[in-house]
Amino acid sequence: MDNNQTAFSLEDHAYLLQQISTLMNLTLFEIKYIYQSYPHCIIDYYEKDATEKSMEIRFDKEEVTITCTFNTEGNCNIIYLFADKREGIEMFIERMKEHLDYD
Repeated sequence: MDNNQTAFSLEDHAYLLQQISTLMNLTLFEIKYIYQSYPHCIIDYYEKDATEKSMEIRFDKEEVTITCTFNTEGNCNIIYLFADKREGIEMFIERMKEHLDYD
């Protein structure tokens, strides 16, 4: 695959990071309002005494799905990124390693 046909362009990575950073600490209602024009799914999970809520948002152009989970206060506290193709997530991780410090 040449550089002009990569699964994730630099612009795609920047866009995804922007989206992810804006989601943290937002409520389900706020996220649903912001992404009302995107395909999305709200999931209620029940097990014994535990109830959890999450929301999946589909980004077709970037070929990824972002899933937000919510804390007991109802704010997004964890975000998962699921790429359609392994190569896409590998490129994303490599770019992150190039531009960000980590342990």
